[in-house]
Amino acid sequence: MRRYIGIALLLALPLAAGEGPRLPVIPGASGFGTDTPAGRGGKVLKVTTLDASGEGSLRAALETAGPRVVVFEVAGVIDLGGKNLRIKEPFVTIAGQTAPPPGITIIKGSLYIGTHDVLVQHIRVRPGDAGKPKKSGWSPDGISTFNEAGQPGSHHVVIDHCSCTWAVDENLTASGQRHEGRAGTAHQVTFSNCIIAECLNDSSHEKGKHSKGTLIHDHARDIAIIGNLYACNVDRNPVLKPDAGAVVVNNLIFNPGKGAIHSYWTPQEYVGHEDTLKPCALSAVGNVCWQGADTVKGLPLISIAAGKGEVYAKDNVGQDVGGKPITEVGGDPKILQESPFWPEGLKPIPSGDVPDAVLKNAGAFPAQRDEIDRVNARLADIAVLAGIEVDVLEDGTLDLPDSALARLDIVIAAVHSKFNLPRARQTARVLAALDNPHVKILAHPLGRLIDQRDPYDIDMLAVIRKCKARGVALEVNAHPDRLDLTDVYCRMAKDEGARLAIDSDAHSVHEFDNLVHG
Repeated sequence: MRRYIGIALLLALPLAAGEGPRLPVIPGASGFGTDTPAGRGGKVLKVTTLDASGEGSLRAALETAGPRVVVFEVAGVIDLGGKNLRIKEPFVTIAGQTAPPPGITIIKGSLYIGTHDVLVQHIRVRPGDAGKPKKSGWSPDGISTFNEAGQPGSHHVVIDHCSCTWAVDENLTASGQRHEGRAGTAHQVTFSNCIIAECLNDSSHEKGKHSKGTLIHDHARDIAIIGNLYACNVDRNPVLKPDAGAVVVNNLIFNPGKGAIHSYWTPQEYVGHEDTLKPCALSAVGNVCWQGADTVKGLPLISIAAGKGEVYAKDNVGQDVGGKPITEVGGDPKILQESPFWPEGLKPIPSGDVPDAVLKNAGAFPAQRDEIDRVNARLADIAVLAGIEVDVLEDGTLDLPDSALARLDIVIAAVHSKFNLPRARQTARVLAALDNPHVKILAHPLGRLIDQRDPYDIDMLAVIRKCKARGVALEVNAHPDRLDLTDVYCRMAKDEGARLAIDSDAHSVHEFDNLVHG
């Protein structure tokens, strides 16, 4: 019922936007700008189509003037076709959590916020290269607080529980006009509980390689980056530019390339504006960095050169690929003993609790979880589980991050490609997948299709014993085209004490009867 309770609170509060006391836009929220009313008390606008524009579209709702709450009666992909969404009218709430499963995903374009008092929740934004050639100049962000030249900077903006991936410039940005001072740049902005990952590298950006997580632009102040997952961005996880000021708290940073939390700028970009090159101010508390295969050796968690920043750092920890601790602060910035600014009510959790908290909580939540909870509440004897079948990649990793898998009741791992690997590599691949703590079932363990594809070459005894040790069930796939496991290996699994899970592999209700073959 969480989704419906949340909507009721959102729509029922009597305060009109801009009137009365400034209440938290999300119950219990802390950060900068979180006292915005956003669209509270305004009209409710329903998105009824996935079209990029026109009546009932998200674009039409965002272009409507006046306080408004945007809810969704549809779910799926909104293909912007290269035409970005821009919010220019203030006082708006985008409630992505109201969409049916699987939620809302925006592709081939960005969401730009050039106004004030905005809340965006539970939206996925994946711009991609939109089919543009490399270095063509197509360089969308995922979500960006970015105002037009001569306009006030965006402020009182909260981006919460969104997934921003596959952008070409930055995935999620607090931006503005570089040479218009603080008034022309974003301020009072919070990015919380988001997934900010896999910004494209060597794509359509005019500069070529350009994989960036979050930019906190020149003069952007009172920016809060709280409880987010940064994963596989080359740098800017986040980055602070001159005179920027931010608190970066309780984020998990995985596999940064050449920059985790850092600051840098290029003097050539400031010719004639050298007086604006003031140090940034950073409060970094309780962040965790897990370096990966793409991380340059010796990268500190925080990197700010002498003269380019002031840093208050506390309880920031990390490890390299070998599990050794990394340097907390590098580059010789000015070290502060107290935070230069701090959002009222923000209470960091210990760094030791951050990975579990972030992986369970970050990103856009599908409404499916709430729907399943509703069904379970009505059924006394049957439990309905939220689950997924994920691909086992060639190296044994899974094609979805642990942060997504942690939200599910059951995860089924399956090999769907690279069937002709040598026996040792195929076996090692499957054994590695079975080490993932979220995997509960190994699907069609032999990968065969009767009269269509032979089983792949694998040491099934080793796989069965690994399943027994890890408590993973082997699927007995009862589809007539598979019948996998075979009877021989079913007996072997029984003798080894491994569990079996009989499955119809139904792709429609008419195939439920496949269970008779199991």
